[in-house]
Amino acid sequence: MTSECEHLQVVWVYKVGAMETTMKGELDYLLEVVKKAQQACYDAGAVEVITNIKIHSKTDAATDTFCTYHRGVTEANHMFVEK
Repeated sequence: MTSECEHLQVVWVYKVGAMETTMKGELDYLLEVVKKAQQACYDAGAVEVITNIKIHSKTDAATDTFCTYHRGVTEANHMFVEK
């Protein structure tokens, strides 16, 4: 998906699930997405918003971790696998 954030055009990957939305991209941009989602709730009339965030990061030295998917590409993770 391509999204416009001010003057930057950013490509980001996401998957919507029943209890969470998983996003992959540059951290500062993704945090801006979260802020805008919270503001949309307030704009719609919410008086309180709770946001739970999990951040997974790794260095290039990590080769077989949760986010490398060397264990197999599945329907649930295929959009996060770099080709």
